[in-house]
Amino acid sequence: MSSRAAVHFRRLQEANADGRLAGLVGDGAEGWAYLEACEAAPAGDIELSSLRVDGPAGPAGFAPCFVAPFQWLPNPGKGRNWPGWVQELSSIRLAAIGSPHANELGVRLDDALDLPDREAVFEALLDGLEMWGADEDAHMLLVKDVNDRDVGVADPILRRAGYVRMVAPPLAYLHLPFDSAEAWLKAFSHRKRKDILRNHAKSGDVSAEIPGDIAGLSDQLNALADETRERADTQFGGLEGSSPAFFQALAEKAGEQAVFALYRLDERLVGFSLMLVDTQQVFGKTIGLHYPEAREHKIYFRNLLEGIELTTARGLQWLCMGQLGYTTKLHVGAKLEKRWYYLKMRGRYAAGFGFYKRFLEGRRVETESAEFDMPERFFASDPGGPQPPAHLMFGTDGKDKRSNG
Repeated sequence: MSSRAAVHFRRLQEANADGRLAGLVGDGAEGWAYLEACEAAPAGDIELSSLRVDGPAGPAGFAPCFVAPFQWLPNPGKGRNWPGWVQELSSIRLAAIGSPHANELGVRLDDALDLPDREAVFEALLDGLEMWGADEDAHMLLVKDVNDRDVGVADPILRRAGYVRMVAPPLAYLHLPFDSAEAWLKAFSHRKRKDILRNHAKSGDVSAEIPGDIAGLSDQLNALADETRERADTQFGGLEGSSPAFFQALAEKAGEQAVFALYRLDERLVGFSLMLVDTQQVFGKTIGLHYPEAREHKIYFRNLLEGIELTTARGLQWLCMGQLGYTTKLHVGAKLEKRWYYLKMRGRYAAGFGFYKRFLEGRRVETESAEFDMPERFFASDPGGPQPPAHLMFGTDGKDKRSNG
């Protein structure tokens, strides 16, 4: 296949003008409807767009993209700030493949293509990022959240293009080959069951509800989500925010695929979570909690159990628990799957990038929290065992050629 150049589109509707791209992207948890909702309710200074590559038979490749201001240095700590000149020097413009609102990379390559053709399309998408990044006068290019099962094929391509690899927060998954939450609980030892039930009992005064719609609740949901983000130790350079209109936009675009769980204490809304359901998994996306009630009544833990209940009730076997907050997730049996960031500098920052490559290679992205420096025993390591659902760019070829890095 002689792949064509990637074309950049400002709007998904423009990229899908022939009606064929949405089919390539699919209707998974972070699929077409989710991307449409993100575009309908953009967050702050983040500008969303996309790249498309066409082949002889139609769309051969797609990548969600974004450009945004980015704070390169980690948060120095609550209540503190870097000196003004340091903030100015470390404030850069970022152009990326991926989405600030997604846990997966989101690149789609036509399944009908063989491996060399997929590699060619991926290279075309990277070339498209390079050209679009130049148009945007971006200082940094980023390929966000590359799945570890794609690294064997993607890594050499990205390195040839001048990217360096950094450790990203892994994604937590819980495998649930059970027909009910009760059956899942019985799989644990008596001691572990007792501990789980004790934590669950602490939320006994909290009611849980999955409403048919969230009309009139957007302001409360946003307030809870903002409170939780502000309390988080881990920040991502200003990319962690969302639009006040996002939850309502997602409810309208995704329909029944978007499930909101509401938690009330004495009729007051003190917590919520957003989960996306597709044909393979329940995907935990967002949680918002009010303190100190959330801590006193173990609402975070209660929400994990509600996710397990929803997954088994739908006859699904995988609950994606998202990134960060790993301690509680590992306590109930989750495993982690590695993710990687690939980045390169351009413009006035490019000259010094060669010097910093050796320093950056293999490091985790610096944040105030080191919680995703987890021991290897917490990662799913059996390539022949059950694998969580994922839209892999290179299929089993990417997994079979996985590097050891």
